[in-house]
Amino acid sequence: MTIRGTTAASVLAGLLLFAATLSAFAQETRATLGGKVTDPNGAVIQHATVTVTSKDTGVAQTTTTNSVGEWTVQYLLPGHYRFQVSAPSFKAVKYADIELQVNDNKTINTQLPIGAQNETVTVDTTTPLIDTTAAVAGTVITETEMQELPNLSNAPTALIGLTPGASTSTGVGGGVFLWSNSGLSGNAVNGTGATTGATQYTNSATNYKLDGGTDTNNDGQIAYEPPSDAVHEFRVVTNAYDAAIGRQSGATISLVSRTGTSKYHGDVYEYNQNNLLNANTYAYDASGTPKAPIHVNNFGATFGGPLSIPKLYDGAKRGTFFFLSYSGIRNIAPINQGYATVPTPLERQGDFSQSYVVSAGVQYPVNIYDPNTTVATNSSKTAFTRTQFPGNKLTRIDPVAKALMAMIPLPDSPAQTAISNNANNYLKKEEQNDKFETYMLRLDQAWNNKNHSFVNLRQNHWDEITNDPFGPTFFLNTYLQTRVNKGVTLDHTITITNNLLLDLNYNFVRYVSNTRSGAAGSNPNLLGFSPTYIAEMKMATVPLFENIVPGAEDNGLGTDNGGSPTADTNQDFNVNLTQVHKNHTFRYGAEYMIQQEAKGGVGAVGGTFTFGTNWTRSSPVGTVATGSGDVLADFLLGLPNGGSIPNNASSFWSQHYTGFYVQDDWKVNRQLTLNMGLRWDYQRPVSERFNRLSSRFDPNYVQTGVTTPAQGNYAALLSGSASGDSGLACCRPRGPIPPPSSPAARCCTPA
Repeated sequence: MTIRGTTAASVLAGLLLFAATLSAFAQETRATLGGKVTDPNGAVIQHATVTVTSKDTGVAQTTTTNSVGEWTVQYLLPGHYRFQVSAPSFKAVKYADIELQVNDNKTINTQLPIGAQNETVTVDTTTPLIDTTAAVAGTVITETEMQELPNLSNAPTALIGLTPGASTSTGVGGGVFLWSNSGLSGNAVNGTGATTGATQYTNSATNYKLDGGTDTNNDGQIAYEPPSDAVHEFRVVTNAYDAAIGRQSGATISLVSRTGTSKYHGDVYEYNQNNLLNANTYAYDASGTPKAPIHVNNFGATFGGPLSIPKLYDGAKRGTFFFLSYSGIRNIAPINQGYATVPTPLERQGDFSQSYVVSAGVQYPVNIYDPNTTVATNSSKTAFTRTQFPGNKLTRIDPVAKALMAMIPLPDSPAQTAISNNANNYLKKEEQNDKFETYMLRLDQAWNNKNHSFVNLRQNHWDEITNDPFGPTFFLNTYLQTRVNKGVTLDHTITITNNLLLDLNYNFVRYVSNTRSGAAGSNPNLLGFSPTYIAEMKMATVPLFENIVPGAEDNGLGTDNGGSPTADTNQDFNVNLTQVHKNHTFRYGAEYMIQQEAKGGVGAVGGTFTFGTNWTRSSPVGTVATGSGDVLADFLLGLPNGGSIPNNASSFWSQHYTGFYVQDDWKVNRQLTLNMGLRWDYQRPVSERFNRLSSRFDPNYVQTGVTTPAQGNYAALLSGSASGDSGLACCRPRGPIPPPSSPAARCCTPA
């Protein structure tokens, strides 16, 4: 049984005083092997020698049985082992092949026959062992399954769906890539876990572990996904009644990296897909466009063995082993196929004489009116009229609009939709271009029978270019994404006595990502913006122009996002102390974690301009005829209907977590084991390093640079004395009607 609570802090502090202030494994990835040694009459044999040897590396660990004949060897790497039990006046018993999986806790009881110690009884085969000691349940996905089951992702966690009660968002062996942290984290176990839809996977109840260290970023996603051939196996823990396991409400996914063996091994692979055998899309085929390029290369290699220097250092004899993994992906594939709407050659020159729109099956010409000719048609100035441009041709074009229009490609298809003369007249050439590389190095060192260490170093880097409907060279629509994961795990195990074992572990994870527009940082002088406006930008760049290219990504051109970086930094400090006393195995530990997240998002840092038909309609207010005014005409005149420049704040969040536990696995007899534990967790509140968590809005604060000119211009519009007064719609202020002498009074007078 396991008892969890938050009221026993003082008791646990006393129990764990000698365990320092570090932390214990919340989920151990290595295995434990133990048993009981008796004579033919069932009497226990004390001080029998047990030697457990890895068949993969040849590293041996030796222990002896205690006063009740029990022995245990912990922190064994998953793999195949043999062990021998010997004692004076008894024949030695040797077990030839025992398989241990991740987080196994297996028991083999041994009865020694009477005889000479130099005589040996070998057990060649044994019934597959069932873990009857640990208070956890789950499924182990082995190296064989990862190698032989189809898996387009080459990601081990894509096979989580093989676990009873578990499901993945992509299905078994789904086609997401190694860089897709969100896609690979879409896992649910026993009804809990990842959410889907707009929230993606930010509410995940699954905790990911790699070599005993946390591998979960602050969005609840797996931080570093190693390629399948770099993972020995992993366990999906679906329920956890062990007090040593914390920080999960759905499942714990524990991955174990591969280690080097006494012999050199490696592999090389490549998966390739191209458009040679692919069929063309319907839209491309209909327009005579060649097949879009599809090139996917997923390649990699591994190599491991003893770390040796000829004639100087023998890694196999000295217990030094390494395993190196590399994987790369190059991906070019068409996405967001379809059409966009670009201006016709005449429209680019301001000529709308051939432009039309269709409503209810009726074709209406587009009529463009000059906003400088706006006049009121009544004394209350609630109705207005404008004069149409001669021949529906603009007599002036804004230089910024002219410069931007020169960058937009010409139509390459006839209008595909009968709603206007130019609807869907450009076949998009959008591609997704990815470059990904991942590295992982593991070093293992068996110093002696009492000291064992390992280090895991890992990094991956992903870059993606996408959202480019006019091709990868057109930067005003491109989106760039970057993600870098770095991690290190350090572990050292010390056998203090045969009955007392200490494990120290430190884990560091850094998860950095950024998304920005390809136009971010581009020179706004390319379009001829004034120095005054450029000075108002938080970062000099080409602004975002919305609504001028229907069908393109975001329907706009320019800097939609100047950058939205996120940097997660998590650190675990760990210690685990195991004490074997007679038929009790006591485990004591504590866990301390520091979680940090720096976030920023400058948004459309160069400003946003939106365009409608407000300025080229026959009237700025009221209902107008179909075809009156045009968005592109407003843009060519340089007259937006709205705009903004953001000033977004950044943040630096921090949260600390502490956990303590004590666990007793009591083997009452061969048929009964009691698991009793107590755990205490404390998650401190989130804090913002620079006290930017909240701020008070000051309604009396005056932004002089904005309010001073705005108030004067507004008063001039109300009085009708503003130069080029385009007419102000009736603006009824809140509160009492102003007195007749007020300039605003006529706004409240009915027409």
